[in-house]
Amino acid sequence: MRLTTRLMQVASWLLVQRAMREGEIPMDEASSEKYRLIAREPAPAPAFAAADELPEALKALMLKGAAIFERVRRLDETMYDGEAAAENANPVSDQHARLAAAFLR
Repeated sequence: MRLTTRLMQVASWLLVQRAMREGEIPMDEASSEKYRLIAREPAPAPAFAAADELPEALKALMLKGAAIFERVRRLDETMYDGEAAAENANPVSDQHARLAAAFLR
């Protein structure tokens, strides 16, 4: 159930990104909490009872699904949380902005 839930979250997120790219929804709507991935912190899923009894193929799929989810979660974080933080934390961008403001006067 975890595997399908996470994969469906990723699929939904990708559909929102496509809708944004095609102009169906604005970026500020796509970046709202409504369309973001649920898990914000990278954390391994806790083991559950009888996990050792699952077939090896299913265990491998679960690992791959978790890796896909984590990659998309990082992408989501970079796209929507990282933009404002990157602008504020980048001294080179600050200097470029100051230079542009000085020469545009």
